[in-house]
Amino acid sequence: MKLRALQGIGLRSAVLVIALIPIACGLLALALDMDANWDLRNYHYYNAYAFLEGRHGVDMLVASIPTFFNPLIDVPFYLAAEAWPATRVGFLLGFVQGLNAVPLFGIASAALGQGRIKTPASLVLTLLGLTGVGFLSLLGTTFYDNVVTLGPLFALWLLVARWRDLSTGGFITAASLAGLAGALAGLTAGLKLPAAIYAMGLFAGVLAIPAPLRRRARIAATFAGGTVAGFAATGGYWIWFLWRTYGNPLFPFYNHIFKSPWALPQDYKHVFYLPHELWKRVLF
Repeated sequence: MKLRALQGIGLRSAVLVIALIPIACGLLALALDMDANWDLRNYHYYNAYAFLEGRHGVDMLVASIPTFFNPLIDVPFYLAAEAWPATRVGFLLGFVQGLNAVPLFGIASAALGQGRIKTPASLVLTLLGLTGVGFLSLLGTTFYDNVVTLGPLFALWLLVARWRDLSTGGFITAASLAGLAGALAGLTAGLKLPAAIYAMGLFAGVLAIPAPLRRRARIAATFAGGTVAGFAATGGYWIWFLWRTYGNPLFPFYNHIFKSPWALPQDYKHVFYLPHELWKRVLF
């Protein structure tokens, strides 16, 4: 029904809609009112302040374990909140999160190929991606799960749109595309470590391109190199800081391996919410 209603829409009209979506997301973020989530009050604001003002090691464990999270992702919001009215900051945050519409539309358009319903179908898929509870519940918040998606989604768009070059094009071109895609995924993984799962998924996707095994392995290695470079650009300093200060680059996590004297020799996993039965763990 939606496709029939939108079948007459042209590419220019769709692009205009996509361009307006970030603005609509910014306005919706304001309509949803001020974000006062626990993580913001606990560490998102404080971590940026401590990083910029040199308070790390002076204020002791203000935010408990999140004190040791990479503060770089929180710096833009902190600086904006210090300089601008709350409404402007809220709109800007929603606008940035709404930019997910651009790679979503690009991925759908590249994957659907040609046909009369390509453009309207791509638009519908884009809107579906931005109207689920997972996106709307995070709109205008500082959890950043719908901010770190920008890197992997733009990387996926690049890989899907240029998969023929990856498969059969010149190796320099293919390696450059894979390296750039890896860097996009690595940049956001360095800002928020859970986003590394997207880089892993993309790496598996690169390994699955229709090409000889040797070529796939070389392109995947280039993708991995780009991921490492992107990760180092946003997360390298903080990993080095934690290693130099506490003897654990992921402090306090995995301390049963690094054995920093500043924490207990355990992995610091939050297992309370994990399933305990074997079959549930497999499904999880």
